[in-house]
Parts: sequence; C-alpha cells; structure tokens
Amino acid sequence: MSNAYIGKPIGARKLTWFPLLSDPETGQATYGPPVKLSRLITINVTPVFAEGTLESDDGIEDDLALIVAYDVSINASQLTDTIRSALLGHQMDSGGGVLVTGADIAQEGALAWEELLSKKDPSEPDKYKKVILYKGKFRDFAETANTMTQSGITFQTHNITGRFIKRNDGHIKYSIREDSPNVDATKVANWFVEPQEFGDAFEQTVATPVADLDAGEVAAGTTVELTTATSGASIRYTLDGSTPNKTSTLYDGPILINQAMTIKAIAYKDGMNPSKILTAAYTISES
Repeated sequence: MSNAYIGKPIGARKLTWFPLLSDPETGQATYGPPVKLSRLITINVTPVFAEGTLESDDGIEDDLALIVAYDVSINASQLTDTIRSALLGHQMDSGGGVLVTGADIAQEGALAWEELLSKKDPSEPDKYKKVILYKGKFRDFAETANTMTQSGITFQTHNITGRFIKRNDGHIKYSIREDSPNVDATKVANWFVEPQEFGDAFEQTVATPVADLDAGEVAAGTTVELTTATSGASIRYTLDGSTPNKTSTLYDGPILINQAMTIKAIAYKDGMNPSKILTAAYTISES
C-alpha cells in the first residue's frame, strides 16, 4: 500500500463564468469569453439524485441513485451590478441603475474555480484541484444591510445559489488535480481560458466565421460571403436562425438574400475545437 501524501482542499479561488452560447443535440457546446465573477469565500456543491428502489420477496431487489444535477451555494465577496445583471437577466441603464422585472431570465453558463491543495513539504510549489460545472444558472439572492455599531464593522457579502444540470451530451461536471501523476499541463494552463472537456488534451479552436457584409438592411439580391481565418476548416450554416452543427448545410459559395433571414454559421476542422457561432440577421430594404 502506498504511503504517498494526498493533498486535501484547503482553499478556493478564481470563480469564473463562461456564458453558454449553444448546447446542440449533436456536436460540442460553445461558450462565450470568461468572466471573473468575484473573490470567492466559500462554495458548496451538492449532488442531486434521481433515486429508485425495487422491492420484492420481502426485500430490496434493486436500489439505484443517479446524479442528475448539482446544487451550488456560493458566498462571494461582492458581485458587481454589471455581473449580477448579466447573470440574472436584469437590465442596466446608462446611469448605472439596475431594473428587475418579473420577466427576467437568468443566463445559462459554465462555472469554474480552483481549490488549493495541502502539501507535506512547504518548499513545493502550490498545486490546485480545478473544477468546472458545464451548464447551469443562478437565482437572485437576499441582501442584508446593518447599521454600523461601536463594537465594529460587519461586512455584507453575497450568497448566491444555482443549479447545474447535464448538457445535451450528458456531461455535468469535470475536475482535474495538478498533483495527479499524468496531469495534462495544457488543460491546467487553459482552465480559465475556455471550458476544458473530458478526454483529449486541450486543442486549438477554429476561428469564428466572418460575413463580408454587416448585418442589417440590404437590397434584395445581395449576396453574403463567409470565411474563416483557419486554413482547411469547413463552414456549416443555417438560414432560419437555428443553431448550426456538423449536419447543417455546407458552405460552398455566396449566400443569396432575397428575403429577411438570419445566418448562423460555425466552422469545423479535424483535431480542433469547433468555432464560436456567427450570427448575422438581414432584412430587405423597401427602396
């Protein structure tokens, strides 16, 4: 039996959000740029189970519990109004005010952080456990304000809760430890650049397709050309506003616009992550 020292989580930091742009039925989910949420105080991650028990012959024949989600509770130093509004679907005006309505819908996204691991030898470099939950959203939270007393100051922090469910590919949570013997150093280095996936090492991402004509009003008969800066990549697109995937129409020439349409395009190349999705909506001018 090995007596190797196993580091235990003793800290948490770098709470980071990746807005979920698409989660197609087939193909890879795509995310927006990372957003640093707040300084992290505590985070609790609790699995949610779908459970069932089959009883027969005066006993238990089968007992099953499957993880279907994780409930997350976070105590953070402060969430700015800008970040809070983006997460929870609130509106901000030009004067910095926040409007909350009954129609606000929270943004879906991935949540990443890292946990400092204890070490036996203080001279060793710090190592972390990296964690990501792939798809979830938060709820608005209660706030408390207290009068300042002679006995001292009480800092008011934010407690926010959310639930993270499985993506369409079935993935819910992924983690990696820097003290693992075969740790993928490239994944570790890019943990807060974009969501890391189970399996193959981090790969480069195909450049997002670009339309040669800005979205907006155009004359009937106008054509739009799509390109990607990644050599050898193929572009797939849709014209009805639906999310493109590997089975969508293959781009092989200019797209003719004779009616209002929304072009959505994604680029693929073997050995690389799919690009982010281009969205360009066009209407026909009446003149």
